[in-house]
Amino acid sequence: MNKNNLIKLISAISIVVLFTACSNDSENKTETASNETDTASLVKKEVEVAKEVVKEEVEVAKEVVTEKVEVAKEVVKEEVEVAKEVVTEKVQEVKQIVTTTKREEVQLGACKGCHGANFEKVALGKSKIVSEMTKDQVSEALIGYKNDTYGGAMKGIMKAQVVKYSDEALRNTGLGK
Repeated sequence: MNKNNLIKLISAISIVVLFTACSNDSENKTETASNETDTASLVKKEVEVAKEVVKEEVEVAKEVVTEKVEVAKEVVKEEVEVAKEVVTEKVQEVKQIVTTTKREEVQLGACKGCHGANFEKVALGKSKIVSEMTKDQVSEALIGYKNDTYGGAMKGIMKAQVVKYSDEALRNTGLGK
């Protein structure tokens, strides 16, 4: 109930009470009883009006809250989209950094432990002999290990060895015939 309606209601009740309380005429007791009944009736009507006003104000408040919730949902959706874009940009930046910081020259010393000093061994009893492969076959194998498109039983071990190098570095190892 807004303040204006509340003030009107209190004023009406005060006036009615004032008029009924100030009547000293004992001859008009019947009239006073009638007035009291009328006053009670008026008060009831005012209470009903007040209830209706409160109901209307509650409905208005519900509508306002509903509108604000919808606006808030839209704002959150927009913020989520902006956040997704920022995250995507940052992921791309990190990928770019990782790509550009890969070693540009393959360190073959680690390879020799399994493949032999001259790449003449079958590594761990599973691989092809690298010295018998062509340069293209070696490049294809190394890049394939890196991209999960090549390899058998030793695929996981080899990926860990080559993932740190760029494709260009893997093409230029100098290995193969």
